[in-house]
Amino acid sequence: MKPFLKPFFYICFFSVFLCSCEYENSGIYEQEVNKDVTAPEIQVVELNLNEDTLLLYDSKQINFRFRSNDIQKISSVNLYMDNTIIETVKNENGYFSLNYSSLSIGTHKLIIEIVTKSGTNSIADKLGSEGFILRSKEWVVIIVKPIQWPGEVITEITNGYLKMQWPEYQSPLLKKYKIYYNCNKVYGSQDFEIGQTTKNEFIDSSYIGQGGKYIIKVLTYPELIVPAKVKYITKEFPQLSFIYNDNNTYKISWSKSKYMNSVDSYIVKSYKFPEPIKILKSTVNPNDTTYIIDDGYFGDSKEYRLYLIPKSKKHFYCSDDHYNTINCELGIPFPNLNVYLNRVHQINSDDLFFIRNDSLTRYSTSTNLVVQQRNYSSISDFYYLSINKCSNYLTAISNPYTNILRVSLNDLNSYKVSNIPYIRYYTCPAISNTGIGIIEGNDNFLYYYNFNNDSILGKYAYDKSFVANTKISPNGNYFLRNLGYIGGDIRYKLVEFKNSTFRVVNEESYLSFTRSIGFIPNELEQMYMWYGSTFYIKKCSDFTTLYEFNLQDESIINFDFYNNEFLSYKGYHLYVRNLKNGAIIKDIPIGFQAGSSDYRLLLMNHALYYFNGIKNCLKYNLN
Repeated sequence: MKPFLKPFFYICFFSVFLCSCEYENSGIYEQEVNKDVTAPEIQVVELNLNEDTLLLYDSKQINFRFRSNDIQKISSVNLYMDNTIIETVKNENGYFSLNYSSLSIGTHKLIIEIVTKSGTNSIADKLGSEGFILRSKEWVVIIVKPIQWPGEVITEITNGYLKMQWPEYQSPLLKKYKIYYNCNKVYGSQDFEIGQTTKNEFIDSSYIGQGGKYIIKVLTYPELIVPAKVKYITKEFPQLSFIYNDNNTYKISWSKSKYMNSVDSYIVKSYKFPEPIKILKSTVNPNDTTYIIDDGYFGDSKEYRLYLIPKSKKHFYCSDDHYNTINCELGIPFPNLNVYLNRVHQINSDDLFFIRNDSLTRYSTSTNLVVQQRNYSSISDFYYLSINKCSNYLTAISNPYTNILRVSLNDLNSYKVSNIPYIRYYTCPAISNTGIGIIEGNDNFLYYYNFNNDSILGKYAYDKSFVANTKISPNGNYFLRNLGYIGGDIRYKLVEFKNSTFRVVNEESYLSFTRSIGFIPNELEQMYMWYGSTFYIKKCSDFTTLYEFNLQDESIINFDFYNNEFLSYKGYHLYVRNLKNGAIIKDIPIGFQAGSSDYRLLLMNHALYYFNGIKNCLKYNLN
């Protein structure tokens, strides 16, 4: 409790004479009074006027609490502005409100007046007509216009650092500016003070480009509330790019950091679920902006991260976001094939056929261009299709299922629909390059059928209880009949059709070790067979062996007969082998398992293509 200081209040005594009282002549009324009373000592318990000059730029509340003795109690407190009373409080404690809008701009004088009882115990004292008036010293109140602070915060890069500039706060009351940073990652995140300056500019040597929010605050004397300036900065980390060449070398490259002098080091990391994050490279050289990828395999999909480590630790509470990422599929991107592909088929040594979205497409691997494309709904309404790997015809079931559509893969505008009422329910015929095909009839016969003129060339009886999967040679002279499992064995039958006559060339019983069999599309009289651990190329007319070699791999993926190569798989390795002797041409380590006839992989034209779902197709050069 602060004691009242004598210089604070000026004292005067007031007395008001009352003339309206009447007394009986016979009675005597004598009120005992206190004589020689002095002004009370006022104690200032609370008063929020600490300075002699009050700078007012907004409405203000003056809180007070005074205390007198029990005899000379405070009856009211008055507030004067320029000798005019503007507010009265009938209590010893309370508050006055200085309304900014009702006061004129300029200098005013403020006085507080306290009225107390006199303490004489007279009738006038009891009626409040006698007492002491105590007046305070004068306070100077300056009503000022709010000082505007127009303009925006401007940022630039100076010598590898972030520099901020803002309009100067034009006031003699300015003490300094305070600069705060907020990583602005979550709602309600904290502002951290990072510096102070008396100039209207600031260099943040701790900023490395992570983005965030800067707040510039003005400090004045006496203290004014000045709206802060806010500057939002977007993330400006180096941009990463994936670089490749025809030698199957892959790199991660990034642009030079704009804030290089704030960066201590650069760290490259990789991540692939469920593996842990792996550190690949660390450098302090801002000009070292590449990493040659040596931690992945062809077809791998990985996330690579470039972390920027700041020299200053001021912003480390935002360190989780101090990196940029790029997702890479290791391989040479195959242009114009960035959608899901279906029924990928090699037409010749250069061209591919596939279905993309709702279009039949021919694509040149040498020019990386679409050669021909046609929407199949404009051809016919079909819903099941098949391609014979030894011919360049697509067949499909139309509506009704007895309508068979044949489309030439060499010219997608060349197509024909044949109605075959005796075809087995929902089976697609195998068609050779000559237009001769095999139809599975619903009467236990295979029909040798000329799709060029819709004529039957011959009938061959078969056991309908087994799924056939019949394959026809490219010239239409032979077919392979898979009779299914008989007594635990898989039976294949090689049949020749010549001069309207069927001849069984060979009928063998193989164990389940028979793993791959078919015709060679560019050799009219040859077929291949992989049985157990031996691979054969045989002559169709008499089933004699032309070539054979030992093959211990897990599976054969596919063949490039036009270049006498085939692709096999064993233990996370792809092997490109010579078709005639099995010699390894190229060993390609991979990070995924590849099964027999894996639709994702295609060996063609001395290159390996990887069609990974809806992602970009990838290429691996073998030259």
